[in-house]
Amino acid sequence: MNRSVAARVMVCVFGVLCVMGVQGWAGGPDYDSIAAKLVNGLAAVQPGEVVVIQGNSDKQELLGALVTATMKAGGQPTVQVNYPQAAKRGLMEMPVEYMKFPQWYELAQARLVDCFINVESVQDPMLFADIPEERLEAFREAGVPLQRAAQHSRFRSVSLGQTGGIPTAAYAASKNVDYETMAGMFWGAVDTDYAALMKKAKSVAGGLASGEAVRVTSGAGTDITFLVGDSPARINCGRPDDNQVASGPMMSWLPAGEAYTTVRPGSANGTVVVPSMDFRGKPVKNL
Repeated sequence: MNRSVAARVMVCVFGVLCVMGVQGWAGGPDYDSIAAKLVNGLAAVQPGEVVVIQGNSDKQELLGALVTATMKAGGQPTVQVNYPQAAKRGLMEMPVEYMKFPQWYELAQARLVDCFINVESVQDPMLFADIPEERLEAFREAGVPLQRAAQHSRFRSVSLGQTGGIPTAAYAASKNVDYETMAGMFWGAVDTDYAALMKKAKSVAGGLASGEAVRVTSGAGTDITFLVGDSPARINCGRPDDNQVASGPMMSWLPAGEAYTTVRPGSANGTVVVPSMDFRGKPVKNL
C-alpha cells in the first residue's frame, strides 16, 4: 500500500493530461473553446465583476478570445500586456532606490479586482538570469506590502502554465523536449473535460488518508518515507473555488489534474534527489 498512493497520484496527473493532450491538438488550440472554459467553468466570472486579463504580446488571439468570453459573461475586462524585454531593460537600467517603491497599482488591484486570468509565456528562459542580486532584492522588498495585502484579499486567479507558462519553442528547447509535442500536450490538457477530471481527482484524493505510510523512490536516488498529514487532501482541477481558504486569494493553475496533501511533521526520513532543475534560467544538476 505504501507505493500505491504515490502511484495513483502520478497516474492521475500524467495519464490524464497526456492522453487528453494528444487528442486535443489536431488543428491547433481552439482559443474560443479554451476561453469559454476558463471564464465560465473555471474562473466562474459573474455579471458586474472586474476581471484583469494578463498576457504577453504574442498571445493577442487568446487575449481577444478571453475578452469576448468575459464580456459575454457580464464581466468587465481590462487587458494588461507584458513586454518581457522592456521589463528586463527596466530592471537593469532603473536606479536601485526606485525599485524599492511599493507597487501601488498592484496593491489597488488586489483590493478591487474580482478575478485575474493569466496567460503568460517564457520567450527566453535565460532573459532574467543575469540580473544582479542587489536589484532582485530591491524588487522583492518592494513586493512585500503586496504580499501582505494579498493575504487578506479575496480575488480569484486562474493561470495558464504551471512553471514555464504557455509553452514556447525556447522553453521546450531548455527542457530538451520537442516543441510540437509539448504544445500539443499542453493545449489538449487545457481544453479538456473538467467534470471528468474532477471526478478522477476526487477518487485519488480519497486515497490520501491521514496517517497513510508512503515511500517514494526513483532511479536518480530518491528514497524517502513519510506519513500523510492530518489536513484533508486538496485538489487542483482548475477551479479556484475548489480551494476555499479562510483568508487570502483562491488560485488555480492549468493544466490541472492534481491531488495533494501535507506530510505529517517529523515523519519524513530519507533522501530526495532532483536530477535537473532551473534556477534563474540556469540548469542545476543532481541536487
